[in-house]
Amino acid sequence: MKGDILRYAMDERNLNPPPSPQKRRPKIVPPQPNYKAQPPPNFILVKLSPKISKNSLKKLRKIRGIVGFHPVKGQFDLVLIVRERNGFDKKAIVKSISGIPGVLEVQTLVAAS
Repeated sequence: MKGDILRYAMDERNLNPPPSPQKRRPKIVPPQPNYKAQPPPNFILVKLSPKISKNSLKKLRKIRGIVGFHPVKGQFDLVLIVRERNGFDKKAIVKSISGIPGVLEVQTLVAAS
């Protein structure tokens, strides 16, 4: 008889009560984006002469619209990352890059999306 009471008490502990309607989880809402969608960046490939000066590289950094650049190996020497802002177009950027002494060739890559 004692064993039956203990077995019954153990069975009751293993039962989970159903969740009450007051303990509902709050609705998860994703945050609203607080930024404007930017167009994808464009890339400009630049071939440089072997004896380019540091002043020419400084001029490249100062061109408005160029976000960054990376040296690469292969047919071209630099990949410039360009974002158009405030109506500053790619033609003006390419023209200003071509005018820098030591720049041999410029080629643009435009993102398709």
